[in-house]
Amino acid sequence: MLVSKRCWGLAGIAALFGLALVAVASHVSARPVRYIYPDEMYREASLIVIATALKTEDFGEFTPDGTPDQTTTVATDFEVEAIVQGSLPPTEDNTPRIISIQHGRYVHKSAKISVIDGPVFIEFDPSLKNRYFIALKRVNDNYVPLSGWSDPGDSFFRLKGYEISDERKPVPPPG
Repeated sequence: MLVSKRCWGLAGIAALFGLALVAVASHVSARPVRYIYPDEMYREASLIVIATALKTEDFGEFTPDGTPDQTTTVATDFEVEAIVQGSLPPTEDNTPRIISIQHGRYVHKSAKISVIDGPVFIEFDPSLKNRYFIALKRVNDNYVPLSGWSDPGDSFFRLKGYEISDERKPVPPPG
């Protein structure tokens, strides 16, 4: 009787270890994604700007094939408010500088949830007038996110003004 309890104990431990291994393996990313540190960003970017999205539209033709993970290229136009690094050609008559940035998106919105370990795409809503700190690299005659077409999230940082919050501790009245 002592042997059977001991064997069951070892089998139980082995089963728990197997389940733990499967649980950990299912949450580990198999697709390598490069994180860009700030010093690398400044060293590798051709252009770093502060800009606001003006419009976004699909770039080129595509035929939906019905698969949930189908992607397409999007061109988003940004109005450049400031150039942090690099340069853009001057504009005539002080008109705003506009750059078009190509990045990817899923054709079907449901893919953001259903595609496991897939690309990390971004979307812009020009009506919100959000300002972004954007790191870009020049490829041929176009600017693309420094972190790449399929993982552009590490190249765009939404800027938000400071807001007074509950972080501040109340100051006791004098006296």
